[in-house]
Amino acid sequence: MEWRHDLHQRGSRWTLGDGRLVVTARISRLVCLDPHDGTVNWDVPAGTWPYGLAHGPGSCLVLPQTPSDLICLDAVHGAVRWRAGLARYTGHLTVTTSAVLVGGWRGYTPMTAFEPVTGERLWRTPAPVAVQEPFASGGSVLVAEAGTGRVQAVDPRTGEAELVGELPEPVREYDAEPVFVRFDDERVLLSGQTALWELRPADGRFRQLSQAFYGRPPVVVGGQIWLPDGRDALLLDGDGRPCARVTPAGRFAGAAAVRAGHVVADSEGHLTLLTPEGGRLGRVRIDRKILAVRNLDADRILVLGKGSVSAVRIRV
Repeated sequence: MEWRHDLHQRGSRWTLGDGRLVVTARISRLVCLDPHDGTVNWDVPAGTWPYGLAHGPGSCLVLPQTPSDLICLDAVHGAVRWRAGLARYTGHLTVTTSAVLVGGWRGYTPMTAFEPVTGERLWRTPAPVAVQEPFASGGSVLVAEAGTGRVQAVDPRTGEAELVGELPEPVREYDAEPVFVRFDDERVLLSGQTALWELRPADGRFRQLSQAFYGRPPVVVGGQIWLPDGRDALLLDGDGRPCARVTPAGRFAGAAAVRAGHVVADSEGHLTLLTPEGGRLGRVRIDRKILAVRNLDADRILVLGKGSVSAVRIRV
């Protein structure tokens, strides 16, 4: 372990961008760390238990449960650039270079877009909508309607929508996880009710990748796909063909790519190092619980634990 920072709570959200790691801490604060050495850049109050946290152009956007505000912080200093008052239960946060979108969580509120630099409101749907977490793709935002298979491309500046296509089944409804996952520059993975689908937004083509879909969102690692299955995880190649099935020591908590292969994390605090084909190379326990992992570079990963965030170097 190269460094570790105590959060004094179960870390609920984190975002990595522009060489800065921002994570929730002490219930009502955000901490910005240098991901390479763990140095604290800033530590500021930002409301409680955010619905969303994301990097924007030179900024960090946070959508706390209380107060009901969208808050834009300067990424370098942590100072508030602007804030916008919102209706209660305004969930979902999607950030593009041209707009910040919120709303549509559980159908409680309209979708609303704000200018990312000034905080000026750009548009709002005339009534509450029920959508899954929108996803920035190219110059538009993909929006999946809850309870249907309809996917629309929304212009983030104007709110104008165009139908991309429709799955032959409803999209899966997640409360706090993404229904869209980026696969590469041309393809997006989309979680259906019973199957995992590949979407090409440019032409609206859907393709079923796997029927072996167990409900939780996929994780893309090094051009391959991990599908959680309870305590197990199924590894697929880029065409959806099964490569391996791995049983971690606890519930699958995420995966990351390193020079040696793949690192699979589990809920009991273990990291398991695998070959790209899924063969086990080793396992070590580094924490009581692991909530998520993500890449830092070819040899290091970031680990979000029950009460801490850390950087771990993977050695074979």
